[in-house]
Amino acid sequence: HLSDRGAIGFVCQSPLILMRTMLTALTALENTSGIDRAESLNHVCMMSVPRGMMMMGPYRYLLLVGKQPFSEERSTHLAEECVAMGLEPAYFPNAFVPTPFKELTEKAMGNDEFVAWWNEWQRMPEPITFAPCPDDRPFVVDMSTGVPPQFTRFLWVAVALVLLLTAGVTYWVSQTPGEQFPSVGKLVGAAFYFCMLGIGFMLVEVVLAQRLVLYLGYPVLTLSVILFSLLLGGGLGSLWSQSWRPGRGLGLRAAIAALLVAVAALVVYRLHPLIVENTLAWDIRLRCLVTMALLMPVGFVMGTPFPTGVRIVGAWASDLVPWMWGLNGVTSVVGSVGTMVLAKFFGFGVVLLVGMAIYAIAGLIALAYFLISPPDATNS
Repeated sequence: HLSDRGAIGFVCQSPLILMRTMLTALTALENTSGIDRAESLNHVCMMSVPRGMMMMGPYRYLLLVGKQPFSEERSTHLAEECVAMGLEPAYFPNAFVPTPFKELTEKAMGNDEFVAWWNEWQRMPEPITFAPCPDDRPFVVDMSTGVPPQFTRFLWVAVALVLLLTAGVTYWVSQTPGEQFPSVGKLVGAAFYFCMLGIGFMLVEVVLAQRLVLYLGYPVLTLSVILFSLLLGGGLGSLWSQSWRPGRGLGLRAAIAALLVAVAALVVYRLHPLIVENTLAWDIRLRCLVTMALLMPVGFVMGTPFPTGVRIVGAWASDLVPWMWGLNGVTSVVGSVGTMVLAKFFGFGVVLLVGMAIYAIAGLIALAYFLISPPDATNS
């Protein structure tokens, strides 16, 4: 979208984010223009504000990416202007190429190779990464190579709560022999079913939010529209599911609804690029309506498996419902944190596939435990 002499500027808050943005720009140039690393380096210039001139705020670094390569004459002119303005040049092709950019230009290193060299050059006690961040893995400020510590603690606490709740319901059932509860197999299947719904819902919801934030443009607006659409659709789906007659047919309906979630999520994922390409220039209000029309059907089918499962478990023993509800709530935390962890290493596209698979598993559990197996005396 730039003119021939056009350039785009990125303001960054740290040297590492500047390096990551530069590598992302180089990779984008190479992928879209078919040029190699040595040529792509001629399209970028970098400079910074000296600490003595630093005003309020951390944004001290500027990256310029030109549609055309900066000639030696133009690059030298820009570097001289940079110095004349009291700025510090960081990299100007064929004019000012200090370390580490000298190694990057002379050896034409790839992204991973350059990151590894930088870690060795800086003698980092723990390796970091500033490799490019595509839209599918947009964790720009996360430089860690593994799972961030706060995510690890979250996951351990959530898993511990799941195990505690499972142990609690098992102990409670064993201590109330006078009550008629379903078989152990059905009880375990029901617990697993509600766990799958808790994880799967968050995986699908977070992926859709991440995809559509680029379409709507405003994170707060995106979250509001997505939550409104999914919750309204989910509420209508839950209300509609209450009209289903009780009995073994509920299991079949719950299974079909869970499988439909997987299908609906895949349809939205496939339609998203086409919709963005054809409607991105529309007014923001129209784009909000398009988003609602796209997500409400997904929310509708997502709103039916949980209340249907609650009705089935409640028919077995009403006291089981709070335990299953608790398992669903705790595992939703696992799903939200797990989404970020999976997306960091594999991308949000893979996360959506995992969410679809989890809903498919929930559907198979509904078939196995709520339809195929014979009903207990308490559910006959």
